Amino acid sequence: MGVVSDLDPYHAVAYRLWLRGSDLSMLYPSRKFKSHCRAIKAVLGVDVSTPRIIRIEDDLLIHLERLGG
Repeated sequence: MGVVSDLDPYHAVAYRLWLRGSDLSMLYPSRKFKSHCRAIKAVLGVDVSTPRIIRIEDDLLIHLERLGG
C-alpha cells in the first residue's frame, strides 16, 4: 500500500474529501467517481465508493493527514 503523496493530486483531493465525510458519488460525474475509486483503491487499498462515517477518534487521522503523515 502507498501513501497519499503517491496519488495523482486530482485523486488526492478526492481522497481528502472522502476522509472528511463527503459522498464522492454526489460530487463527481459517474466516470470521474469510478476513476477516483479505482485509483485510490489501487494505491491506498481503501474503498471510497461509499461515504465514510467520521468518528471522534478519526479526527487524529485527519490531523495526521494534514501534517503529511
